[in-house]
Amino acid sequence: NEHGRFDSVSVYGCAVPWVFQGQQSKEHLLTHCRAEGCRVAVQSDSGFQWIGGTAAVCEIGVELTRVGDPVTLQGVGFEACRRLLVTSGPTTAAQPVALINCRYEADQLHRDGHAIVLRHAGPLVVVGGRFGGGKQAIPRIALLGVGPQTLTLSGVTFGSFGAHRLPPVVTQHVENAVVSGTGLVYQ
Repeated sequence: NEHGRFDSVSVYGCAVPWVFQGQQSKEHLLTHCRAEGCRVAVQSDSGFQWIGGTAAVCEIGVELTRVGDPVTLQGVGFEACRRLLVTSGPTTAAQPVALINCRYEADQLHRDGHAIVLRHAGPLVVVGGRFGGGKQAIPRIALLGVGPQTLTLSGVTFGSFGAHRLPPVVTQHVENAVVSGTGLVYQ
């Protein structure tokens, strides 16, 4: 098992700065780390935590390549990234993912409008944070799995102008989506 800790590391122009391969590569911790100008900031087969820091000018902020242990992103800013999060799948396997007070600037949002693409069962829990702002495109969460998927939103701000006109979640199979939300704020 690998249990790496990365404190205040900045990486610029690398395709994938952090790659955690294998389901026994777990419990990694990134604190106040920054990835800029990358294809993917963090690519992981298993669980890790990222607290503080930024992913900027990346195609994808975080890519979960296999379902595994829990993933927590707390206080991370995603700027000029096409997507914040993409998960493996489609699969009915579960992997808990928590986004706590994260910020996603949608100025470079993927043309399909999906800031988050969840292809596994989740659960995905989003607490606080802000997605989009001002004149930016309106970011959405896409549930694109083949079986039941769970998403919980609590105290999240969708800050792009007009966000109140679009539902924040897009589902491929409405009958499989378990979505709950409280205290959501729309611009």
